[in-house]
Amino acid sequence: MSILQRIVGSIYSFLRILLFGAACIVAIIILIPAGMMLMGYKVNVDSKELAEESAKKGDPTLCANIINYGLLGPSTGESRSHCVYTYAKIAKDPTACSLIMPSDYGLSCINQSIESLFEDNQDAQYIDIDVNCSTYSSNPIRKDYCFFSQAHRSKDLNTCKQIKNPTIQSACNEKIGAWYKYPELRRSSYFGKYREP
Repeated sequence: MSILQRIVGSIYSFLRILLFGAACIVAIIILIPAGMMLMGYKVNVDSKELAEESAKKGDPTLCANIINYGLLGPSTGESRSHCVYTYAKIAKDPTACSLIMPSDYGLSCINQSIESLFEDNQDAQYIDIDVNCSTYSSNPIRKDYCFFSQAHRSKDLNTCKQIKNPTIQSACNEKIGAWYKYPELRRSSYFGKYREP
């Protein structure tokens, strides 16, 4: 066998191995996501679309099925958190935010879950929390927001019980509950200036 034949044979063997390796990589890239989909995961799905679907079903835990496969785009954790955040906002469900606690994003989620309640009632957010909240009896949302703000200031879960709107009451319980459950969040800007109750 000549040297040229050996070189050609070596190159041919190398190319076969290279081609086989490339085929294996392509198969893995295709088969892994397909396998994940068969197991019920949402591979590379838009987190907002899944949040909307979850809101229709009333189940924020569907967001845990997101798997981002690939090098580009947000991480799986970021997509799952965004899905829960968006779900809470659409469904007006502050309890869903507990799925992304403890984090500033979870506290922001609580705030966003009640924001839409004020769209038709903008003045409800402008209150004097140093007055008796019954002053706002003519505007129930404003009165509830007053109690929410007082609970936020005093970190008193009992104040949340005075809130009539179930969404605002739930947000109050979640947020003030987070103060006690996650001390590491007490310095968050979502709790304002740090002070013990």
